[in-house]
Amino acid sequence: MAQENEYAGFLEAAGHQVVRMDGVEWYAYQGFMMPAYLPHVVPEINTEQARRLLKASRRPFARWTCGFDRAEPSPWWFVIRRGPYSLQQCSANTRSKIRRGLKRLTVRQASLDEMREQGHAVCVQAAARYDPAGVASLPRHDDFERRLEAAAGYPDVVEYYAAFQGERMVAFSENHLQSKAVFWENIWYEPDSLRDYSSYALTHVMLDDYLNTRGFYYVTDGNRSIYHQTQVQNFFIGSFGFTCQFAKLEVTYTPLLGGLISSAYFFRHFLGSRARGRFPLLDKAEALLTQESIRRGC
Repeated sequence: MAQENEYAGFLEAAGHQVVRMDGVEWYAYQGFMMPAYLPHVVPEINTEQARRLLKASRRPFARWTCGFDRAEPSPWWFVIRRGPYSLQQCSANTRSKIRRGLKRLTVRQASLDEMREQGHAVCVQAAARYDPAGVASLPRHDDFERRLEAAAGYPDVVEYYAAFQGERMVAFSENHLQSKAVFWENIWYEPDSLRDYSSYALTHVMLDDYLNTRGFYYVTDGNRSIYHQTQVQNFFIGSFGFTCQFAKLEVTYTPLLGGLISSAYFFRHFLGSRARGRFPLLDKAEALLTQESIRRGC
């Protein structure tokens, strides 16, 4: 199994800024810094360490999770599934869709050659479904290629599962492995494949492999979404028995950003009352204020 520093190595090779400081490895994600660890192995981090990191990285804030074993409810959580897993644990409706998906599609690990040949085309089709302009969510082809080259250097850290209709890839998941847990970092479905239950078949096969065959501690689709509006986590919870693992959110800001957030915090409800998507800058401001509300409520 991969060691923690290998995950940071993959992220750096994939194009992320990586900063190693005070025994902790951080990477830049959507403009801010996060620890390069799955939530159950995040090292202890204090505010002073985070402040030094922000000076070194020149990023506006750092965010991290602690208390991943927290039992009491909190406004910060990860959507996870622990084993064992079986088809019988799903509802009759979900079982039917899984079986139909497995009859129509083949789900298995995909090679990097298959990902190079077909993976980006799946992303193009999937992005068109949610974003007709194809700009906001679609990875650039050269960035996609660089990520695959990075994965080639870290085979114990990154792997791909895909659903195929014949020889044609119609869905895939990029999975990040660390310390006997796995993060489904990116999942893409061609829209037409959803009628063949690609989402059900792909999820079922991955859960069975990771939790039963390979004995991973848990699978996660990630943390509570702050900026993007998505229904995929509701799908995992409602259909496959994922649960919310509560935790504590910590955030440290640069002095300038911290002052702006403190000044704007009590006006956050006015931002939340408008339609999202029309003003991207205001959407980002709302996301920052939502994050601050979660931090204060943890």
